[in-house]
Formats: sequence, C-alpha cells, structure tokens
Amino acid sequence: MGTVYKAQSKTDGGWYAVKVLPRRSMWNVRIARRKVRAFEQCKHPAVVPFLDVGTAGGMHYLSWPLVEGEVLEKLVQRDGKLAPDRAAHYALQVAEGLEACHSQGLFHGLLKPSNLMVGGDDQASVNWVAFG
Repeated sequence: MGTVYKAQSKTDGGWYAVKVLPRRSMWNVRIARRKVRAFEQCKHPAVVPFLDVGTAGGMHYLSWPLVEGEVLEKLVQRDGKLAPDRAAHYALQVAEGLEACHSQGLFHGLLKPSNLMVGGDDQASVNWVAFG
C-alpha cells in the first residue's frame, strides 16, 4: 500500500509522516481531500489527523504529524499480554477517538494492533493510513 517516510518541513521545522503510494494505485485524490478536510473537525488526542494529500511527480501522497512511540502490536510482542487495566486504558482512548471521527463520517476500516500507536505519554492513537 505504499511506503511511509519521516520528513521535516522546510516551512515550520516540524516532523511529519509522509506516505507515498505506488504509481499504479487506484486511489482517488478528490475523495481523499474531502476526508482530510473532515479531519479538521475531528479534534481528539487519540486522532492523528491527515494534514495534506496530493500528487507530486505522478505519485500520490498523504501526510500527517509524526507521532513518536511504538505500535501496540510491537509493544505486546516485546512485553507480552497487557495487564487488564492497561488494555482498558488504551481501549477507552481509542474508542473515544473513533467516536469523534465517526461523528464526522470518518470510519477506519482496518483497526488492528499494528494501526494503534502508543506514545511516550501513554496516549494511544489511531493510525489513519488505511482509513475507509
């Protein structure tokens, strides 16, 4: 589905994630732009919004603020099964973030441990690379 790069903005010096899709991608930029605009209304700590979408050099791309942390899948592989209180903590954060997005008509479509990020502040967030 593409490659994600860590990039620093020349404009504001901030760090971003940029996903570049394959050239033959059947991706609709117009639909994606509408969804990116919908993220502007979806403010929640568990939601990392897309900031930009477009085409450059014949390649489609998406960008969003970089979240430092570890995907939940790797965290569990490393540390083993989560304690019930910790699992509930992450589940509640993600559920609240998803509710905020669902109210804007945004649905993920592929929610799984590898699409959930846990930051250094113990905040779980949803990776929307595969939004549907």
